[in-house]
Amino acid sequence: MARLNTTVLVLQATDVGFRLNQVQADPAVRKAGREALEDTSRALSSIVRFGSEIRDAWYRSQPSGGAATAAA
Repeated sequence: MARLNTTVLVLQATDVGFRLNQVQADPAVRKAGREALEDTSRALSSIVRFGSEIRDAWYRSQPSGGAATAAA
C-alpha cells in the first residue's frame, strides 16, 4: 500500500490555501463577483415580475359570466 508523504501533503494544502486567498483578494475577481451578484438579483426580480404578469394575464383571460361552465 502506498504511503502518504505528509510533508508534501501539508505543503500542497498550504499552497492551495495561499493561492485561494490571493484569488479571492484579486480586485478583478471581487469586482466580477459583485457584478454577478447584482445581475443575479436583477434577474430574480425580473423572474418574479414575469410570474406576476403570467398570473395576471391568466386571470384577465378568464371568460366573464361563467360562459365556459355553461357551454360544457
